[in-house]
Amino acid sequence: MEIMYYVAGQLMSVVQPFIMENNFEYSSQQGIKNLLDKYQYPAITALVALRDCHISDKL
Repeated sequence: MEIMYYVAGQLMSVVQPFIMENNFEYSSQQGIKNLLDKYQYPAITALVALRDCHISDKL
């Protein structure tokens, strides 16, 4: 996580847009929140839920 936060912080410091993907379990949420506050960087959260979905291994 620390490497991901370091890279994110570097990108935020030069105001570069980027995509960061992670599940952000409760224990790791504070790190990204700290970065967003420090750099006043906007974030979009996309939540994806699969419902009534059948995944098949047949083509």
